[in-house]
Amino acid sequence: MLRERGVAFGKLIFRRLDVGDELIFELEATDPRGRDLVWKMYSLPENGVSMMVDTWPPLGEATGSRVRIGWKVTEHEVGEWRQVVCTVANAGKYHRVRSWDDGCMFYYAINPPRHP
Repeated sequence: MLRERGVAFGKLIFRRLDVGDELIFELEATDPRGRDLVWKMYSLPENGVSMMVDTWPPLGEATGSRVRIGWKVTEHEVGEWRQVVCTVANAGKYHRVRSWDDGCMFYYAINPPRHP
């Protein structure tokens, strides 16, 4: 099992994965007003727009200032450019970007299964 640590937007992480690989993302943030934080993780295809990430169904969700969210790579994610985007939002009504306040992105190439 691979482990990834969250990083700020702009830092590129690229790794080649196989269908069936499982990753655990450890994510941490604080809210200056002490509000609960809600994390969501999304898997976007190469043509997915990361700023519109909340238009895709989330892979996982967790609440807290320090969380772990897992991802198991599936056949429908095979390709040379897969974005995994994690967003965090405070529990309040207003947000910095659409429905979230900050986030991080990871980039992967997904190999097809060895035995079709």
